[in-house]
Amino acid sequence: MLAPALLSLGRMPSPLRVALPAALLLGTAAAAQQAINLSFPGSQTNQAFNQSGCNNQVRVNWMVTGVVTTCQTFTIWVANGASCGESPGTSATDGGSDLVLDTPNLSTATSGTESFFISQMPGVTGHQCSEALDVKNAVCASLGVGNGTIAGGCNIIRGTPLLTARYDTIPPDPPEISVDPLDSKLAVHFAYNGAGASDILEYAVEYRPDGTDAGFTRISGISVQDPNQTISGLLNGTPYAVQGFAFDEANNQSVASAQVVATPEHSSGFWEEYKNAGGHEIGGCSATGAAVPSVIGALATLAALLGRRRR
Repeated sequence: MLAPALLSLGRMPSPLRVALPAALLLGTAAAAQQAINLSFPGSQTNQAFNQSGCNNQVRVNWMVTGVVTTCQTFTIWVANGASCGESPGTSATDGGSDLVLDTPNLSTATSGTESFFISQMPGVTGHQCSEALDVKNAVCASLGVGNGTIAGGCNIIRGTPLLTARYDTIPPDPPEISVDPLDSKLAVHFAYNGAGASDILEYAVEYRPDGTDAGFTRISGISVQDPNQTISGLLNGTPYAVQGFAFDEANNQSVASAQVVATPEHSSGFWEEYKNAGGHEIGGCSATGAAVPSVIGALATLAALLGRRRR
């Protein structure tokens, strides 16, 4: 249904017929620019902490823009869940009500910083740091603003982007690894089929000569986007024990994967393979003018020699 103000346009003098829609359009444009901007320091939208960060403090920056009139209190809070409503909840059943951080007075400041401790988060408060927990909460803000119409009204705007704070003390499952032997190297490949695969951010690999008490050497920071790592500088013919670890977004480390034992192997080049197959040099750059055989000729000779060996 059209608003009464719009229905009465036909009875208004011509100048008002032009002025009123223009005013409504300006009010709509102003409302479209109203916003609550939230951010963590460093422009991250997610912060995750493991047991060592149980007592860490989280800081939240906020800024309100384009607001002229308000019709509901500006509130910033930590929700007891991963999404935000239009106002803080007080009857949650999975760890307590939402944590209200502040109700800033926009007449004195339109930007600022709030903070809270991980131990205060709904779902975390009341628990010990040593307990197994995985809690992910949204950081929320809302404000009621005038909707720009003559009749008046209240629109709710919410903080953006959605920020989340996570407290996770549960290690991920170990990864699976496979190893390919190379010349003085081992190529390690990771796969993850455990729970929470989307939370895995990186891997680490450890290796040592198999059957010894030598400490493991670790290579860290292997991205889940490229889950491969080459271990170089190894001794050919020496077996190595290799194991891998997975790390989630809270930097929890899994237990070690099953060990794989692999042995780097010497790899002959073309010329060595050619000579090992019975080939030999025929001439070279000398006073007689004889020439080393062409690559094509050497390939043909190598193929013939290898074929002769198989018969």
